[in-house]
Amino acid sequence: MFFLLYTLITLIPLVLSLNITLESAPEAFQSTPVSLRQDDDDPFDFVLGAFTVDGNVAASANLGVANFTADSIVNMTFNHTSSSGKDCILLAWLPQAQSPNSFAESEPFSVTSGTTTTTPSDIIPIRSPFPSTSRTSSPSSPTGLTSSPTTSSFTSSVSATASNIPPKPTSHTGVIVGGVLGLLALGCMVSASIYVLRWRRRSRAGSLPLPHPQDSPVPPLTPFILKYSSPRETGAQEHVSAVSRDHLEAEIAGVREEIRALRLDNQIRRVEAGYESLPPPSYRSASSSSRSISFDT
Repeated sequence: MFFLLYTLITLIPLVLSLNITLESAPEAFQSTPVSLRQDDDDPFDFVLGAFTVDGNVAASANLGVANFTADSIVNMTFNHTSSSGKDCILLAWLPQAQSPNSFAESEPFSVTSGTTTTTPSDIIPIRSPFPSTSRTSSPSSPTGLTSSPTTSSFTSSVSATASNIPPKPTSHTGVIVGGVLGLLALGCMVSASIYVLRWRRRSRAGSLPLPHPQDSPVPPLTPFILKYSSPRETGAQEHVSAVSRDHLEAEIAGVREEIRALRLDNQIRRVEAGYESLPPPSYRSASSSSRSISFDT
């Protein structure tokens, strides 16, 4: 219990950085994969070990991780079976440091025996703090725990490489969004070009001077058609005009004769009517009779 309290006190000023995750529920004497997620402030070399809350070693051997520059997966074998719930933790420390001076630890988890079945609730995500000091590479090789009752030499050294990491799912959202934005930009450019062309045509049409009424030619009031006539047609037209003129003159003369005849007939009737209204000849003088005759004529 004292070991657990001491570990918690030493981890208070540390910053969360390294992410350790158990890929499956740990079983005793079975190889269990442990996922290590790398961060920019993680050290290049560190030691990973498993212990119980009482300070006993819970793994067959500690793992020395070297050249930790990318996410990786390591395998760890536990030689402890939990009998009273979650009594195991994972610790990560620098090679030159002691186990209590670890920079990352996990939450407590339980290790089951190989004969019992495990449930998904036994899989526990690991949370680990990381010191705020700068990263330094240690020239010395990783060493075991000195506070453990039993010491064991390191049996495996893991080199963290990118090939050990499960491929992360890629997303095509960026490509799709970029394509859509490109199409929208192209459409805006085409629309702007069409608008500019139409605006230029309208501006040119508006700049041309409008024709004034006085500038336009005035059409003639009585339109006429100029027609070329041959000498033969001219002679025929003159003959027709001469014939029509003679005919008109003859008609005019006939009308005049009729008018004269009508006038003469009218005068005769008037004279006859005047004789009937005149008094007897004995009462008329010669001057009055001549005057009446001249008036009638």
